Amino acid sequence: MQVEFLPVPEAAHLLRAMPKAFVPSFFCKEAYALAYTEGKVFAGMAHDGNRLHALVYLYEGPRKCFFSPRFLTFGGWEGSARLSLADWQQLLQRTLIFLEGQGAAVWQVACPPDFYPLYTPPAGAWQALSRRVQIVEDLCHYLRVEDRPLRALMSRGQRRYLHMPQRKDWQLHRRAAALTDWQEFYALLCRNRQARNIPLSISYERLCRSVNIAQEALQVFELRDAKGALLAATLALRVHPQVLYYFLPACHPLYYAFSPMVPLLSAMYAYAREAGISYVDLGISSVHGVVNQGLSVFKERMGAMRSIKKTLIISI
Repeated sequence: MQVEFLPVPEAAHLLRAMPKAFVPSFFCKEAYALAYTEGKVFAGMAHDGNRLHALVYLYEGPRKCFFSPRFLTFGGWEGSARLSLADWQQLLQRTLIFLEGQGAAVWQVACPPDFYPLYTPPAGAWQALSRRVQIVEDLCHYLRVEDRPLRALMSRGQRRYLHMPQRKDWQLHRRAAALTDWQEFYALLCRNRQARNIPLSISYERLCRSVNIAQEALQVFELRDAKGALLAATLALRVHPQVLYYFLPACHPLYYAFSPMVPLLSAMYAYAREAGISYVDLGISSVHGVVNQGLSVFKERMGAMRSIKKTLIISI
């Protein structure tokens, strides 16, 4: 198996010519890597000349830190079932040697949550690295999509909010990314974060850039009142053929008491059932290992199960 590390533009001919021998995540899209040009972006490819068996993108950030990925939820090496532990160990060691040649100080890898149906380096491959590896574990939650509505998984207390749109004459919509007013959505997101005193880590420009990359993989779920005002919204990104990722939930502060995310999540779950998706990823419920108890309780009352999401910080 050949292993190559090339700047993304130079790797394009290989990425496009060789089919992947594995089911890739959204973050294996070449378009995503090309969209982030702050610093260098490299593609690491393991192939046999005919098929691509593993892939990683390496994004240069501040102070010679490289990320996989630069933004968003996860990255790192993804590959096929045929890769052995020895193969994974070789790929990781080759990556560190390459990054060392780039003058890198750190490689930070956001691993997918444990429940994702992805082939990634097993724990033993990371543990075998002859470098210092710091592991940060965050709590995350997910819904396993079953052949029954979400209300069957929810607590009784949460179910009462499912009827709120009908009682209040609100309209629940699902929109494709191309049909969404992103200025309106972003304004609601800013207002929501300010009211909760939570810093907003995504700029309007980066949101629009991510939307342009995602295209048909992104759906918007929203609640509007009878006059058409946006009360609450959230995004659903199909990050893997079997995983729908729930993120950037936003609610107008005046409507917190009505828990509008309950009917929105129920609608997202129903969409996942219709689309043949197996999991709804509700995202992390902790920051740097510190659990947000209120958020965790909300997700578990919605029927979510716990999982672990690891971030690896590797000294070069």
